[in-house]
Amino acid sequence: MDTSFMSRKMDRLGRVTLPSGIRKRLDIKLNDPLEIFIDEDSIVLKKYDEPPDSCIVTGEKSNYLFDLCNGQLSVSTEGIDYLKKEIERIENTLIYKAFKEEKEKGNT
Repeated sequence: MDTSFMSRKMDRLGRVTLPSGIRKRLDIKLNDPLEIFIDEDSIVLKKYDEPPDSCIVTGEKSNYLFDLCNGQLSVSTEGIDYLKKEIERIENTLIYKAFKEEKEKGNT
């Protein structure tokens, strides 16, 4: 995290101007949405990233996506089914079985 210190005054309507250097560095443009939340005793502003509307596996748009890997991946039910089949295929390969066997030997 950048620890540069900048101070700005809040106006009577509660507004604070973000310095142009910060806006440029984070590519924040006029009317870009920002997330505002509290973290312990700090106010945090974060550039808002629109949630994905398509599955990372199938590429198809869906209103119903499931987050995997702490929200890093969004997958549809079709994508989940595809991933399950792929995992089963990999688990049935000789090399996967050999790696798993080696790992189990090392943990005993």
